[in-house]
Amino acid sequence: MKTAKKTFSAVTILIFIFVTGTSFGQNQKFGFKAGVTLSDIKSVMTLPEINPGSIDPYSGKSKVTGFCIFASYDVIKNKFLTLSGEAGYVRKGFKYNTETQNGNGEITGKGSIKNSFSYIDLSANVKFILRKKTVSPYISVTPVLGIYLGNSTTVTGDKDSISMNNDVIVFDNLNTISFGTKIGAGAEIYGLIKNIPVVLECRYNPDLIDVYNKQNETIRNRTIEFNIGIKF
Repeated sequence: MKTAKKTFSAVTILIFIFVTGTSFGQNQKFGFKAGVTLSDIKSVMTLPEINPGSIDPYSGKSKVTGFCIFASYDVIKNKFLTLSGEAGYVRKGFKYNTETQNGNGEITGKGSIKNSFSYIDLSANVKFILRKKTVSPYISVTPVLGIYLGNSTTVTGDKDSISMNNDVIVFDNLNTISFGTKIGAGAEIYGLIKNIPVVLECRYNPDLIDVYNKQNETIRNRTIEFNIGIKF
């Protein structure tokens, strides 16, 4: 029920942004883009009794792929700058290795756990662009507010119940709101589709605040986006 309420609220916000953007005028450039994500987390557990005083609670973690989709509209556009409102869905997460042991502490099996997180991103995208006839390169800075919708878990290999139970405790209690900044580069390409610019871009999005900060443990997401889209 909690996830359903979050999803309903996020969809309502997206509809409001789209309708508001449409009402501003006919000269705006609307856009849609989608792509893949490559993500993991920055995780720290503070343990004052050990040296150096902190550990990564998810040893052997690695990046996982996800996907993203966005809608946008240009609010300000001049020779060197474009300011756009942007909203979309992002799937991110991470994977880490686990070991199962018997009562004597002997390793009896190995596996991995993949945790996936769903977010609605609401952002203001500032692009510094060098406008040319065929290809217009740009760099972008995008402050982003994330709305956490929920998570899912996939287990490969032997099932580590202790790690899975800990994940439920942590990832069911991530903060509803996250904040970060996407830093990216890309290009608008003209001529591939008549009167429709094609957008190619890559953006890096680290969280600037903790999405979890309890029981001496802190977590932040780190995500790379590879997007392709169109503007009209």
